[in-house]
Amino acid sequence: MIALAMSFYSGCVSDAPHDNPLDPLSPQFVNAGTIRGRVLILNNSTIGIANAVVAFSNSGLAAITDNNGNFSAEHISAGTMEVIVTKNGFLPDSISLQLTAGQTASLEIHLDALPQISGQQIITKKIDQWWPGPTYSAVVTANVTDHDGQADIDSVFVMIDSLQFGMTYSNSDKNFQTTILADSLPSGNLQWLIGDTLRVIAKDKEHASTQSNDFFVSRIIETTAIPTAPISQDTVRDSLYFQWDPPSLTFFYYFSINLYSVNALIWSQSNISPAPPFAYKFPQSQFPSLQRGSYYWTVTVSDEFGNSARSKEASFIVP
Repeated sequence: MIALAMSFYSGCVSDAPHDNPLDPLSPQFVNAGTIRGRVLILNNSTIGIANAVVAFSNSGLAAITDNNGNFSAEHISAGTMEVIVTKNGFLPDSISLQLTAGQTASLEIHLDALPQISGQQIITKKIDQWWPGPTYSAVVTANVTDHDGQADIDSVFVMIDSLQFGMTYSNSDKNFQTTILADSLPSGNLQWLIGDTLRVIAKDKEHASTQSNDFFVSRIIETTAIPTAPISQDTVRDSLYFQWDPPSLTFFYYFSINLYSVNALIWSQSNISPAPPFAYKFPQSQFPSLQRGSYYWTVTVSDEFGNSARSKEASFIVP
C-alpha cells in the first residue's frame, strides 16, 4: 500500500506543469534580471552624470545614462558580476553585484570627477631697473576646474624637468598661477627654460590626478625701450608728454606705459602702437590731479603672447 501510494505521488509530481517563469524547469524561465540605477557625481546625491557607460561584466551588455544620470538594463544574465561605470573626465569605478533571475536590482554609483586643465601658458618678464639691476621671471597660469566642485581640488603644480613649482588660486584672475624667478632655476638664468617641456598637474582630494598638454616658453625679450623725456628729475609744469627710443625687434610688439607716485601705480596705458612717433601724451584733463612731488614712469614692450620687457625708471618732478 505504501509503495503504491508513493508511486502515485511521484507520478503526479513529474507530470505537474511548470508554468511559473521563475521555475528553472519552466519553458518560460529566463536566467536573467533587470538592473536599474543612477550615476552621480561624488559626494552628491542630486547631480546625475549624463552619457556614462554602465557595463555588465558577465553579459557583454551596457547601458547609457540619460541626462539625469539614470539607466535601466533588462535581460542581464543572472549571477555574480562587476558593474563597471566609465565616463570621460571621471575616474572609472565598479561595484560587485549578485543578480537573481527575475529580480530587479537597484544601484547608486558615484564617480570621482577628474580635475580639468585648460589655458595653460607661460609668459616671461624682464624688468630693467637702476638698482639692483635687471630681474627675470616667468609666470605660469592655468584654468583648473572640477565637476565635484572647486573645493575638491587639492593641489596644482607645474613640472619642468624634475623641478616642481606649486600653483595657487588667484581670486582676481580666476586661475591658478605661480611666478618662477630666474635664480630658482638650475642655471640661475631664464634661458634655461628655452626648449624645456612644461606640464601642469592637478590632484583632487581623492588623489586622482590629471595633467595638461605640454607647453613651452615662446620667447624671452631681452631688449627694452629707452625713455628719453621726461627723465632725470626733469620739471614738468603744464603738460606731460612721454617719449622713448624703441628697441630693435623683428617680431610684432606694442608698448605700454606705467606712471608711479612713490611706489604706487597711479596711471597706465596699454596697446600703444609701435609706429612713430614713439611718444604718448598724458591726458590733459588728468594733469591737474598730479600733485606736487616726484614721479617716475616706465615703458614696456610686450609681444602677442604676453612676454614683456620693461625699461628702467625715468623720473620727473611736478613743482
